[in-house]
Amino acid sequence: MQEYGFRRSWVGYDRVRVDALLEKENADFRQKLKELRTVMAGEVHQLELLRVEIKKLKDDVETYQSLENEISSLIMGFYMKASEKVYQAVKEAEQKERKAAEKVLNRKSEMVTLKTVIESIKEEVGQVTNRYRFEIEKIGEG
Repeated sequence: MQEYGFRRSWVGYDRVRVDALLEKENADFRQKLKELRTVMAGEVHQLELLRVEIKKLKDDVETYQSLENEISSLIMGFYMKASEKVYQAVKEAEQKERKAAEKVLNRKSEMVTLKTVIESIKEEVGQVTNRYRFEIEKIGEG
């Protein structure tokens, strides 16, 4: 108000000019208040829209986290089942390998036995052949 100059009247300041200034300031104040309320209403509306969007995003995040947990559980379950199957397959393979090794050893042992028997038979055949030859020669000389 100091920026406004009022003429002094006999009883103080000029009342008409003071009233006019006060009415003008009051009108400006009310206009700015109205503008601020409009801006504030827009801001409140934007804030409410943001709150709704934040709630939606939180709900989406919770949904995605729930799906992620479910998928992780499924993957872990499949991993455990697959690991168990691999473990069982390895155990079966080891067992089959042991049985095959036993069969190979048994076959080798049988082969050694057969070779020994064949050598023994060859020796016997050789002895029998020599005896027959000796007997035939004896008959032929005699």
